[in-house]
Amino acid sequence: APLPLHRLRRFPSPDGGGSRSLRLRVIHRASPPTCVTAVTALYSDFGVIFRPPLWDAACGERGGIMMGHGIARRSALGLLAGAATLAVAGCGLLMSTASFYYRMTVEGAVSGSAVYELLAERVNGPRLADETPGGSIILGEALVLETPKGPVFVLLKSSRGGYELKDAVLKALAPDWQQLDQPWGYAVANRLEDAREGEVKAELPRADWPLMVRFGDINDPKTVEQVDPDTIGVKRIVLETTRADVTTGIEKRIPSFSASSGFDKWYADLRMDDPRRVTLDDFSSEIGK
Repeated sequence: APLPLHRLRRFPSPDGGGSRSLRLRVIHRASPPTCVTAVTALYSDFGVIFRPPLWDAACGERGGIMMGHGIARRSALGLLAGAATLAVAGCGLLMSTASFYYRMTVEGAVSGSAVYELLAERVNGPRLADETPGGSIILGEALVLETPKGPVFVLLKSSRGGYELKDAVLKALAPDWQQLDQPWGYAVANRLEDAREGEVKAELPRADWPLMVRFGDINDPKTVEQVDPDTIGVKRIVLETTRADVTTGIEKRIPSFSASSGFDKWYADLRMDDPRRVTLDDFSSEIGK
């Protein structure tokens, strides 16, 4: 039976640019037990859907995305240039994955918490010429803070342009990260994978806080605006390891980002440094995937 279509996770480039190419590793169960297909795809700013045509031939028809706590364990790592192509790296190219769950708690005049999974990978065998030894991604959704003026969303995006929130989380929970083996994201995840509830705890530095936004009209994504944490009374953000499941349900709290909303055209006209340049992926790693 043919495999289902899979949406490729979109990783924004540091400059938030438009169309670009990504090399994607899709890890799935097959025969042999672990099989990795290297895929290259040219895609727009809002993602593409396709089925790798060589999937069955290379890895058998028992493929299926690896799962963890109900969140699809998919990853897409490594920038590369060129036209859209598909290439099979071979089932002998193995990768290791490690992940841990953490709770982020916002404290102050408003408060709230949410649980996330940080998934990391390491390439164990030969790599493509410009490929990194591994990478990581935060899986989950925006934390919601209830305020008198409506909900404020603590995004999966750093408030610092060009800086990844996942790096801030890893550094906070593993201050000795620079002494760990590369890729250090995988090293930290591997260390914390079996951490007990609250075993590792740290405060996220103010400079590393996530971007916070609200909508002037909760039914219109084009009305998104940045929120200064000080104006709503946020005092600190604490991270700690947990064994709880990833928080879900954000799709009930945010407006539709569909084509009919006009969001795509509005977004395309924003300056690159505009803090309103947020997408659905900044609210959830899973909606629409």
